[in-house]
Amino acid sequence: AIVTGCSCDLLINICLTVLGYLPGLLHAFWLMYKKMQAKERYGRGEHHYIGYGTFEPSAYVPIGASSPTSTNGHFPSAVTNATQPSTAPGNVTGVNERPQRFRGFIWSTVETPVTPSASASEHHRSIPGPPPHVLSNAAACRTITQHPELFKIVTPIDVDRLEHFLRSHPNRPLVDSVLNGLRVGFWPFADGGQDFPETWDEGTVELSDDAAEFVSRYAEEEEAAGRYSPPFGTELLPGMYAMPLHAVPKNHNSHDLRLVNDHSAGVFSLNALIDRNNVGMRQDNIQDLGRNLLHFRQQHGNIPVWLYKSDVSKAYRVLPMHPLWQIKQVITIRGVRRIERCCCFGSRGSPDLWCLFYSLVLWISMKLFY
Repeated sequence: AIVTGCSCDLLINICLTVLGYLPGLLHAFWLMYKKMQAKERYGRGEHHYIGYGTFEPSAYVPIGASSPTSTNGHFPSAVTNATQPSTAPGNVTGVNERPQRFRGFIWSTVETPVTPSASASEHHRSIPGPPPHVLSNAAACRTITQHPELFKIVTPIDVDRLEHFLRSHPNRPLVDSVLNGLRVGFWPFADGGQDFPETWDEGTVELSDDAAEFVSRYAEEEEAAGRYSPPFGTELLPGMYAMPLHAVPKNHNSHDLRLVNDHSAGVFSLNALIDRNNVGMRQDNIQDLGRNLLHFRQQHGNIPVWLYKSDVSKAYRVLPMHPLWQIKQVITIRGVRRIERCCCFGSRGSPDLWCLFYSLVLWISMKLFY
């Protein structure tokens, strides 16, 4: 009765219970299971029972019925009545009560545009530079001074032109910190390590023949692009840190490999220098894309839309790192040492550095060219 109310199923359950306790119990469990399925499919409180173990959405639209349209009449609603939240009194469903697979994928028929990444640039804090205890590291500063060929600022970005486009941006501290990072190198929010050793070699991992060949080719390409330094021998210089490299498949169905810098390896890892609470940005997601596409349709109707996907496999690599961080990014390939000069995949600070830089690019495209 709790699951189905006073329905034929209640009478069936009574009859089965009279015939034997087990048949009635199994029938009750079956009805409970069907209700759990309906809750998972439609959301809590957004379905009703119609008999014979069958549930349907509270706002059911029969097959073949016309689809709802938006207020401008040009395109179907992003959410059918079956998945729209009920507004009846006493039947309000919170977004966190929906089945997990629906969260973030429920839209209204009327949406406003949202651009978290671009908007973040207007209020986000600036990117910090190296802290005082790093700037006063005599061993690291001496190595950088004595070997200028190893430590260079490499980026394809025209910083002066970027600065020109950002002259009207309201968040000057962030803009100035990004421009400074492009000119002298970024610091990845690291603020620890006062008790770390002066020099540290975390060692290497054993690679398969295919992985070793891939890593060697990758190093040659990066050196030719200026993002890796030339080899400088087999021993670390004072102030240097060396972290392991891995070559892993791009996905479980692929034989293609990608390189990963393991900045979390060991007790003196580079990621241990970066407090988790100092990083982490709200990035654009599929829900934001859906809202923007719906808003575009509301404004422009059912016209063709092209969606482009950029190749961001080396996006981080356009950002140079500060020489005092470069000296900690020593890589070892077949016993030979090189300096990793740019932002890399594997550093805890890389996502925020990239997102903050690109938030300014998005701001330019929206405010100046859209």
